[in-house]
Amino acid sequence: MKNKESVLKYLGLGVFGASLLAISGWLTGALGKGNTKNGLIMTNWAKIPAWRFETAIIIAAIGVILLGLGMKYMSHVIKLIRRRRVPLDSKAALITSLGTLCTSVSAFFIIAINNIIPLLYKELYESSLMEADMMDAVEGIFYYVSIPFFFFYAISIITVSIGFIYFILCERLRISKIYLILNPLVFYGIKKILAYITIIQVADFASGMVALGYAFMLMGMISGTAKIPAKKKQVR
Repeated sequence: MKNKESVLKYLGLGVFGASLLAISGWLTGALGKGNTKNGLIMTNWAKIPAWRFETAIIIAAIGVILLGLGMKYMSHVIKLIRRRRVPLDSKAALITSLGTLCTSVSAFFIIAINNIIPLLYKELYESSLMEADMMDAVEGIFYYVSIPFFFFYAISIITVSIGFIYFILCERLRISKIYLILNPLVFYGIKKILAYITIIQVADFASGMVALGYAFMLMGMISGTAKIPAKKKQVR
């Protein structure tokens, strides 16, 4: 493999970026005791200091750039290890590349929306608006601008996870089978399960799970990439 060291470096940056996004998610989603959900509104948003949401956006801005680099080189490795004469390999590589692109498009916007909406609610909460009016304003903005990007986000989680699993099962990626469950799709399912657990610390931890799924997946890519033979130099 040509430039293996550079590829490993960028995949490592992707792991770091996904970890930053997990931290950003925890800053936003750790709502503590006494929180109740009213539609899209979390009542504890009004109690959380604004600096947490603002810090989360800054961390996410850095994290999404690094994650984007990691996903780009994940796509590069997947294209390299596919077998061109196997049609399913080409299709799996294509959907994986689609997923990496969707990740780059949607990740920061999703994080930004998840922080801007609480900040907006906090501002409205301190005004003289009625609760119903605040909910209408916040939910109206959320649905208007976020639906297309959540669609891209869903496509990203599904496609990169399916592609990753496929190349492990076909042993194009020669890594431990434990990575079959260490991917964004599985971690999204874990997030949904943890969100229903009434223990506050567990429910709060769920908010960073999908980003951790990306981090573990890229760790698997690092392990698999390290095992790809180096390209032999031609002797003249």
